[in-house]
Amino acid sequence: MVLLFLAVLLSTATQAAADPDPNFYIYLCFGQSNMEGGRTIEEQDLMGDPRFQVLADFDNPGRGWKKGQWYTAVPPLTRRTKGISLVDSFGRTMAASLPKQIRVGVVKVGVSGTKIELWDKDGFREYLATADSWKVKIADEYGGNPYGYLVELAKIAQRDGVIKGILLHQGESNAEDKDWPRKVKVVYDNLMKDLNLAPESVPLLAGEVVNVDQGGEKASANEIIGKLPEMLPNSYVVSSAGLLCNADHLHFTAEGYRQFGKRYAEKLLPILGYKVSETKLPATSSSLSVQNDPDWIKPFPPFKIAGSLYYVGSKGLANYLITTPRGHILINSDLEENVPLIQASVERLGFKFTDIKVLLISHAHWDHDAGSNIIKKLTGAKYMVMDADVPVVESGGKTDFQYGNVPASLYTPTKVDRVLHDGDEVKLGGAVLVAHLTPGHTKGCTTWTMKVKEAGQTYNVVVIGSPNVNPGYRLVNNTAYPQIAADYEKMFRVLKSLPCDIFLGAHGNYFDFETKYARLKGGALAAFVDPEGYKKYVADKEQAFKTELAKQTAALPRSQ
Repeated sequence: MVLLFLAVLLSTATQAAADPDPNFYIYLCFGQSNMEGGRTIEEQDLMGDPRFQVLADFDNPGRGWKKGQWYTAVPPLTRRTKGISLVDSFGRTMAASLPKQIRVGVVKVGVSGTKIELWDKDGFREYLATADSWKVKIADEYGGNPYGYLVELAKIAQRDGVIKGILLHQGESNAEDKDWPRKVKVVYDNLMKDLNLAPESVPLLAGEVVNVDQGGEKASANEIIGKLPEMLPNSYVVSSAGLLCNADHLHFTAEGYRQFGKRYAEKLLPILGYKVSETKLPATSSSLSVQNDPDWIKPFPPFKIAGSLYYVGSKGLANYLITTPRGHILINSDLEENVPLIQASVERLGFKFTDIKVLLISHAHWDHDAGSNIIKKLTGAKYMVMDADVPVVESGGKTDFQYGNVPASLYTPTKVDRVLHDGDEVKLGGAVLVAHLTPGHTKGCTTWTMKVKEAGQTYNVVVIGSPNVNPGYRLVNNTAYPQIAADYEKMFRVLKSLPCDIFLGAHGNYFDFETKYARLKGGALAAFVDPEGYKKYVADKEQAFKTELAKQTAALPRSQ
């Protein structure tokens, strides 16, 4: 009797160990480079959730991962990936929205630059026979058959959980292929058959490529992708509208990936019968800024201000293009996410982005200089920065007196090509800009002046760096910046001494640019000529500084 009891107990335990967990929802993820990912991992991406797991695609001794075993999904999720992808935020959003007893697992295989034909188990050899050698090399890492490798991993995953959906991001390499929906269906049908899945229980989500609103290089593919549900009933399309992309207009930025993955989850959850949680993704250096002011990444029509001076910034961050026969000068690079926007604005005006020869900034804060490294690489421009801001720029913000220890304010360090000093001139093709040291907001905050001609008249232009005393700035007893109050006073003396006809600044709200733009569109050619507005703005900011200084001084202990 005892032996019989033990046999039954052993049999039950073995069966329990073998049965997959119905509360472990698994998602297969495949495609090309935007599925593979690779954008910069930030601190917020490393906040792993034990309920979100990834199946290791290879042995990874550096991380202690074994192929075919589950691990908390902390990026990079696959051996080949160097950064994050849309799958990271997809999984976190799913875990945050599903009941606590449900875990989320992902199996991911991506092969850059390849067509959907690579995933056709009957046709991949024919495709690889004529593919570029670098693509073949990547496929070889998956035994020469990425589809087969995905199925192998999926079968391992099925021992532990239930496949609840498929995420696809592919299409750039089939941008003009109207037969793409049918080819996707072939892959889907094969997966259903090879994994013994019921199509009605396994939705497929396909994401659009970089959208036309971001100048997507392959945006025409979205019309074809949009037809997938007509061919494959249990399929859904995830919009890429408004998602920021890199300067190549093919790949999404890190923030673009984060938001895209969230959209995949938001599309899938109602299909599964769940509501989307209102959880927010943690802030990054860019998303934190956007939370402060979403206008920072909101596109704004580029326009001519006067003469050879143009506005090419967003609604909230100002960028200026000065054109010349010898190339162009750009003031401010803004957030990394803004670089494609700036490029699109320059090109929309009829100029070549690659003709930018000189890059300047107003001051070394991330919202004005984080994109400098990218712009230098894309254009070869010489980066010129005021001497006191050079250490901040070249440290990626780490030596900033206020924000150096704030991870969200840091960015890619960028080498400065020319160190500027107070009063230096920057010349190119007849344009002459003068750098005025107006310290306080940063130690090397720079106000730019130049002259432009419009309709036979010459105007003095002033582009203010920043006169603002930011929240948290200590104007007294500041050991990191002992002379900060004196520097602010110097700045206001300089600003009041500058002749100004056209008043501009590092942010459009300094000079009420939307109102002036509306007047310009209405036919007022001198809409931005505002000498009195300049004087009032400087006077108001000086008074705000004096008020804050008096407040902080009064708060000091009497002995001081």
